[in-house]
Amino acid sequence: ESMGEAQAAAGFSPRLPAGWDEVQLAVRPAMDARLTIDQPEFQALIDAIGMPYEISPDLDGKVVSVYAPAAVVAAEGCDAAELDERHSAPDCPMLVQLPSPVVDSPEGLEVERVGEAVLQLLGMTEMEASIISQRIDWTTTLVLPLPQSGEIFYQEVTVDGVTGTLLQEEGDEGFALVWVKDGMLYGLYAPGNSDDAVRIANSLQ
Repeated sequence: ESMGEAQAAAGFSPRLPAGWDEVQLAVRPAMDARLTIDQPEFQALIDAIGMPYEISPDLDGKVVSVYAPAAVVAAEGCDAAELDERHSAPDCPMLVQLPSPVVDSPEGLEVERVGEAVLQLLGMTEMEASIISQRIDWTTTLVLPLPQSGEIFYQEVTVDGVTGTLLQEEGDEGFALVWVKDGMLYGLYAPGNSDDAVRIANSLQ
């Protein structure tokens, strides 16, 4: 899509890294998900991974809603739509950006703890899930492809004028860099090293 088409479809003006001369754009539609809590099933999953957290029976049948606005996916030298659908390490730099998702959860539900459980079910260790759930709003895992298997290395970095989180899966030569600025959520996926990822992110215009 052209910049104008992407802007019209997503409802905001996307930022792009400097020097991306062969950029391709795609728009991911907004997602409005509603999840009805099945307390026995949720509790069984949490118990299965050994997490000491109890979901109140009073929450059974209550609804958690997650709204993720439309996102713009930009890729340098690759088909952005195809790359976005793969949800795997990209062959070329890819940037996903969207207004921050909104979560509406019932009182008494510790969303961060549930998010931690979700991350463990995706394959992360207890420590990895705990740290990432604290550092990255767990709803990020619903809208951005994060590493989901193997040992995850992470570090906080200063990027785009704010603090971001850099993640790398063991044996993977690419990085995932996630940050939030001015109400926008960014996910950058790039082959190369951490310096490459930070350099690209810092060049956003």
